Amino acid sequence: MEAKELRARFREYFGKQGYNEIPADTLISDTFPTCFTISGGPNFVAKYLQNPNPQPENSLVIQRCHRFWDVEKVGDGRHLSAFEMAVTTSFNGCSREEMFKAHYDFLTRELGLNPNYFTVFVFGGGKCYGIEFKADEDVMRIWKKFGIDRFSIQQGFGLSPYHKREINTSFVANTVEPVGGPRTEICYGDLEIWTSVHYNTFIDYDPKTNSFRFKPIEESTVASGFGLERVLTAMNGYESIDQVFESVQEISPIVLDHVRGLVRLAQDGAFDLSGRQNSSRRTILNRYLRNLYEHLDQSTLRLLPKLVKTSVEIYRSETPELVGNEKEIHSKIAQRAQRLGLQAQLPKRN
Repeated sequence: MEAKELRARFREYFGKQGYNEIPADTLISDTFPTCFTISGGPNFVAKYLQNPNPQPENSLVIQRCHRFWDVEKVGDGRHLSAFEMAVTTSFNGCSREEMFKAHYDFLTRELGLNPNYFTVFVFGGGKCYGIEFKADEDVMRIWKKFGIDRFSIQQGFGLSPYHKREINTSFVANTVEPVGGPRTEICYGDLEIWTSVHYNTFIDYDPKTNSFRFKPIEESTVASGFGLERVLTAMNGYESIDQVFESVQEISPIVLDHVRGLVRLAQDGAFDLSGRQNSSRRTILNRYLRNLYEHLDQSTLRLLPKLVKTSVEIYRSETPELVGNEKEIHSKIAQRAQRLGLQAQLPKRN
């Protein structure tokens, strides 16, 4: 199966389940003011910030994402920096159990994934910056009802050497999202393919003290979904997530991933950002370009226009407005790289 078919089947299945499709947000969202869109949830977060008590709603979206903290992991066969998420969200609509059942049936009955290979990660409680959060016992009950018996219980919060803050992989509390809560995930073998967050906590991060303040949300929201590329990897039995994207060129998967990411970023105006409020985003974009050019040489640089065109073809069904703008997108990438002095540093292939 390819991404186009998976998108269509997701939309059809959950449409019949009563979920209404909403437009995808751009990669430049007010929800994530210091970075680019990192998850499938910017639309619903904006609703919360505008109105903490939204009308009941069940929605679906296929959201393009850019995960800046995964850039250095690209090429390991399990991570991408540019990807798509197929997500359903409920505001006071269906219950977690109803949503989970729909996703479980979609993954197993519709897509044919074997639930015997599922391991479910669950938040087991713990203290974060002095606040005690209870274990997510309700989600354990739900999974056991579906017949899941393989669990990984994530308890407590530990200091991350990378982020220099307290983290728990099964609880969303980070520096870029204003809402969070317990997360549950499904791994297929050793590949995480699906995730859901019970957003029940407002989060206020203070960068000066590297600390958080938490406030409960009275009317909570559930968002559940999967990375298209990860599910395709599991379905098709690929050894690497990079096999989702075919290429006739013997080029590093890091290069292919980053070009796809830059195409989507250019589409959403990342190269045109200015002002102090966008300084963090510009820094992320420049680091991204530097990482790309570290994996290029003078020979592969000449293939860049072709790789841009290939990336446009990958996403043309979702964003047809990309078609015809290949030269402009390549020009934006090349001009920014030249200003950063990256092209002059490229080695020649031996």
